[in-house]
Amino acid sequence: MNTKCKIKNAYDESALQYDSFVDCGNSHNSIAESPAVYKLLTDIENKNILDLCCGSGRYSLWMARRGAKITGIDYSKKLIKIAREKADKESLAINFIESDIEKVDLGKRKYDGIIIGMGIGYIRNVGKLLGEIAKHLKINGWIIISTNHPIRESGEYIKDKEGNIGRTVFTYFSKKPRMVEWKHMQSITGKKFEVPIYPHSIEEIVSALFNSSIYITNIFEPRPSKNNLCESELIKRMACCQQFIIYRGIKVRM
Repeated sequence: MNTKCKIKNAYDESALQYDSFVDCGNSHNSIAESPAVYKLLTDIENKNILDLCCGSGRYSLWMARRGAKITGIDYSKKLIKIAREKADKESLAINFIESDIEKVDLGKRKYDGIIIGMGIGYIRNVGKLLGEIAKHLKINGWIIISTNHPIRESGEYIKDKEGNIGRTVFTYFSKKPRMVEWKHMQSITGKKFEVPIYPHSIEEIVSALFNSSIYITNIFEPRPSKNNLCESELIKRMACCQQFIIYRGIKVRM
């Protein structure tokens, strides 16, 4: 089974559990990643927005409720099914498409904004992908990318003698995919899920955006809010060691 099929099958087999977990209050995403992305999604009413790796529709639905015109694309058939059911339930007109984002035919369509939520870690050649995607972004249109922080992908957690949490960094510049075990999904489903994640350094992403005529306006390394800092071991880890990084940029020329 090739890499893409492993990823697709993992999401298909855990679709219901993934959908219920990713936006629950105790997930990594809802604690830090999603709140930071939502703050960047301004001035979206009546705008045409492309949501790549849309999953079960968390960003697509949020934007559509605020008047945006959304096309959402994901490789997982079951996640797209869940997204469509949610949109239908709320009478939201969202065009959800089941497709590999590296192969989808967007024709000559241009968008006011493009978001890639937690998806580029599954892409080997991120420079090529962003170069193709940028062709479908209008001048002054924006792109938002949320992804795992490269520090998160290159080491492991440690504790010192006083119990302070830190993180080692072993292979920051490695290009080899790392097999990541979804322990939470395994605890819910009883199935073992391992998916390959391709590490991308900050330099690699910034260079890919620049080479695609994207001017970077913001880079965020979101952390838990102060209200959450002492609630759990997960929160403590996230407060001291980066989990996510978010890039925002605008298209400056064709």
